[in-house]
Formats: sequence, structure tokens, C-alpha cells
Amino acid sequence: MVVHCFPILQLLVVRSKCLKSSSSDLQNCCLIFGVSETVCRFTENNVGNRTGNTSSGSAAANVTASKQPSTGVHTAASSDFVATRAALIDTGHHQSQGMLQKLEQQGISVTAAMYKMLVQRCTHTKNLVEGRKVYAHLSKSGLKADMYLLTAVLSMFCKCGSFTEARQVFDMMKERDVFTWTLMLAAYAKHDLGEEGFKLYEQVRDEGLKFDKIMYTSVVSVCASLGDLEKAKSVHQDIIRRGIELDAILEGNLVHMYARCGSMKLAHEVFDKMVKRNFVAWTAMIAGSAQHGTINETFELFQQMQQEHVKPDSITYISLLNACTSPAALKKGQWVHNHIIQVGLEGDVRLGNALINMFTKCGSIQDAQQAFDRMKFRDVISWNTMINSYAEHGPYGKAIEVFYQMQQEGIDPDRVTFICLLKACANQASLAEGKWAHGKIQLAGLGSDLRVGTALIDMYAKCGSIVDALHVFHMMPERNTVTWSAMIVGLGQHGHGRDALQHYHQMLSEGVKPDVVTFTGVLSACSHAGLVDEGLGYFSSMSKDHGISPAFEHFGCVVDLLARAGQLDKTDDFLNKMPHPPAAATWKAVLGACSLHSDLKLAEHAAQMLLALELQDAVAYVSLSHVYTSAGLQQKATLLWKLMQDKGVRAQLD
Repeated sequence: MVVHCFPILQLLVVRSKCLKSSSSDLQNCCLIFGVSETVCRFTENNVGNRTGNTSSGSAAANVTASKQPSTGVHTAASSDFVATRAALIDTGHHQSQGMLQKLEQQGISVTAAMYKMLVQRCTHTKNLVEGRKVYAHLSKSGLKADMYLLTAVLSMFCKCGSFTEARQVFDMMKERDVFTWTLMLAAYAKHDLGEEGFKLYEQVRDEGLKFDKIMYTSVVSVCASLGDLEKAKSVHQDIIRRGIELDAILEGNLVHMYARCGSMKLAHEVFDKMVKRNFVAWTAMIAGSAQHGTINETFELFQQMQQEHVKPDSITYISLLNACTSPAALKKGQWVHNHIIQVGLEGDVRLGNALINMFTKCGSIQDAQQAFDRMKFRDVISWNTMINSYAEHGPYGKAIEVFYQMQQEGIDPDRVTFICLLKACANQASLAEGKWAHGKIQLAGLGSDLRVGTALIDMYAKCGSIVDALHVFHMMPERNTVTWSAMIVGLGQHGHGRDALQHYHQMLSEGVKPDVVTFTGVLSACSHAGLVDEGLGYFSSMSKDHGISPAFEHFGCVVDLLARAGQLDKTDDFLNKMPHPPAAATWKAVLGACSLHSDLKLAEHAAQMLLALELQDAVAYVSLSHVYTSAGLQQKATLLWKLMQDKGVRAQLD
């Protein structure tokens, strides 16, 4: 009999997973993986005697059985095989539930080996829907407590990203070994579920399970995704206390952990002690420096990496591009782009997206568009990044043009696409185009999406239709802090101060916690409505009742509140008590109030402070000249206008 090499390879894989199975199990397992009936029978007759004892008996017994193909046992196995094959043909290889039902109809019991094969195939193809069906079928069988089967199911749910179901399986397991714990920890780390992962680590620690190097690698990755420096240090200390030997992989992960937690000092300490610095460590240092260090430090690390002949990959280059976030960094960003072309990575879609983002942050929308146009393949992130570039920097109409082009090329927009599109509509205050975008959102079935709904509220408020904003707000099935804040800010901007405060109190009554943006909206609403006492009360409650330290913008809101109300003595007193120097916008608010209420002394002080911050700002000259004119000091006003002209300051206010 001639047996081809490809079926033999399949045979070896299947046989390795079915050593403890009966001949019928083996045939069915082979069939699940697409191995032919001929090879399956060859397996039963010729491989059993080479693999030692099986559940059917000794190797000798298997050899004897293979020499007696006409026995009743063998005939039954063959009939099961034919039935299983028929079930697969009728239902299709990917319809696991249908196949299981067919086998039951033929009176064939599904064994542990068959369940395991089906689960593993769902894992390999990441077919969560079929995996759930197999697990549901398994749960009704007498094998639902089998630890090895449950481990396979756990792996399937983890790799398919269904952590709720994975945790349910994990919690019902009566026995859990190091592999099982590590599997869960690694899954939490991979998908940035740091909080859940660290709680699991604490549970392992409390149960006294013996940790190994591999488990700690996953725990360190969990801490990296969590971003909590104190917890990261406690894990590192635990590794040292337990005497775990550090290898290049674990050390590299420690560097990555500290970098993600924002401690480049501790990352450097681990990095500098490494005997052999691997790719993970170098990339972690570069990424950490890009986020928490300076651009020069980031590029110096990259040069050192090259000097040690460690080859960078797309992630390394993305980290370099992430360091280029201002117009001053454009040349360095262009240098990275040239380097990417030289090493042949220009076709990497992630790098293409990072290039568009870098050029946008550096203020070169033209370069961003050229990088976008050069991409051979563009995913939805590519399109979203380009739309967002125009939405933020203009021309805003180009964002809509790119959206149309996206649809023409058959790319389906997602929630981020529409959020970027709404941002463009809001920034150009185009209500008609905003409503057009809203219609597209409804057609895409995203009308009830939380983030999209919040973006719609913001767009309608900025486009002047507070009625539409309120309609969207009240139609939303759920609302979070960002949603409430957007509505409060919108109401305040449109002069509905008391309505804004009413929404704030309703927000609190529904158990939603305010944040810094919420209080900016509340204080701004009080300022526009002239609610001085209420505004001061909300300012006090920030830290007292909600544990939120007032930020720069909150102090500015209070200054604006007092100044608009004409309480300039209190304004001056509040300015002197501020923990940090007021910003230019704060001094402009003071100047405007002084012009309205003719406070010459405070106006001169405010103008002096504003010019110290922005020498060429026309507001200081014009506002102060108005105060002089109102006070009958025309000569001083004329001199101020002449001084402004001599300094080349434009009289036109934007």
C-alpha cells in the first residue's frame, strides 16, 4: 500500500493527540482533521504497535487486533467511521454542532478525544461561535468535569477573546495547575486587562501555588498593561524574593513593565544590568523614552540598538514615530520615514498608519496625505487616521471627501470613522453636513453607540442646535461621564446655565461621577449665567465632595465668573491666591471685564501680565485703550495705539 507523505504528516499529528483513544476514536479524530479513510485504517493497523499501550490494551493486543480486521469490534469501528464521515459531509467541516448532532443520530457516542479535536480546531481558526456550540454540547455530556477538556476549552475562549466565558470555565475547574493559571494571566495581559489580571495574580499568590519563570513573565506583562508602578515594583520584589532566575525574556519584560509604568529610571536599572539585551528590551526602552522621555534620548537609544546589531522591526519604528509629536520634530520624522523605505518595511500597514499620524502631529498634512496615497494596502485605521487629520487641522471639507473615497473603495466605516467625521462637522460648524453624517450613522446601525452618541451631542452643540443635542442625549440607552459632560458644556455655551446645572444634579442622582471636564462645564455655565454664589460653591465642592483637585482651567473659570459679574475686587484677590500664574486667556477675561466696568488699575496690571506672556497680542492694547477712553484719558489711549503700531501689532482681533 502506498501512503503519501502529506497524509503521513497529518497522521502523526492526529495520532499524537489520540494515544489514549480507542480505534473508533482514532478514526473519528482523523476524519475531523480531514485525513482519508485509507490512512485512518492504516493508522489503526500499523501505528498502534509503535506507540505503546493504549486504552484498548497492550501493543501486542493492538497488533493482534490489526491482524483480525473481520472481528465484530473492528466492523463496529468501521461503521462508526462511515457514519462520522457522512455526518461531516452533510454538515460541513466547520459546522461542529451539526456534526455532533449527526453522530448522535447514528448512535455514536462522542468521546473526549473527539471533543478535544473539535475544540482545538475552533481555537486554531478562532471560531468562537462554533466553539460555544461544542462547549454547550460538551456541558451536557458526562465529560464536563474532565480537566484536560476544560483546559482546551479555556484556551479556546482565551484565544478567541471571550474572557467572561473563559473565567467561568476557569472558576468551575476543580483542579488548576500552573499551566492553567498562566493561560489566564497571559490572556489578560495580551488584551490589556490589567486590573483583572492582577487580581488573578493575587489569588494565585494567596493559594500558595508555586510560581515558575513562565508564569512570572505573564504577571509582569499584566503589570505592564495595568500601568501601576507600585504594583509593578511589588511583583519585581516577589520575583527576587522567590529566587526566580532572570533570563533575557523575563528581563526584557521587566524593562517593558517599568517603561509602561512611566519609570524610565527603573527600566534603565534593569536594562543596564542585562548581559544580553534582546529585541524586547531595546524596543521597550525606545517606546518608553518616546512616551516619557525626550526625542533626543529616544533616537540615541535607537542608534545604540543599531550599534549592538539588534535588528529593529515595525514596532521599533512606530515607537520612533510616536516620539515625533511637534513641528520641530518633522525632520526627524522624515528621517525615520526614509529609514523605513531603506529597510523595506514601507508596505507594513501599521507603519503607514503611524506615518500618517506622525506627519499630522508635526503639522504637515500634505506629507500625511502623500504617505496615505503611497500605501498599497489601507485598512479602516488608515482611513480613520486620514479623516481625523483633516478633522483636526482642516480643510474640514477634505475629511468628508476622504470618507466618500473610503466608501467608494468598499471599506466599511466603524464607530471611530464617524466620530472623526463628526469632529470635522463640529469644527466647521456645519449643521447640514452634521445631519448628513447622523443619517449615515443610523444606516450603519451605530445610532445607539455610546461614543458615537456623545460625539453627536458635541457636534450639534457646536453647530448651534442645542435642541438636536438634547434629543440625541435623551434617546441614548446609556450615558457615561463623558456624555453628561458634553451635554452640560453644550447647555452652558448656549446660555442655558440653569439647565446645565439641572443636568449636573441629575447626573449625580443617577450615580455617575463627575470629572474635570464636567466641572469645567458647570463653572462655565455659572459664568455665562451670572450665577456667582453657585459657581463658587461648585468650585469648593470639587475637592471637598468629589476629591478632584482644581486644574488650571477651573481657576480660569472662577476668574471669568467673578470678572463678568463685575466683582473685580474679589477677582484681584482670587488671582493673588491662585497656586500657579494665570494663563493668557485668564488675563484676557480680566481685561474684558475691566473694560466693561472701567477698572483702570486692574486693567493696567492685567495688560502688563498679558503682554509678558504674549507680547504681540492685540487684545492687551485694544482693551486697555478702551479703559483709558472710558476714563477720559484720551491722550494715554492715543499713545497706546501708536505704541501698538510701532511694535507691528495687528489691530484686527481674530
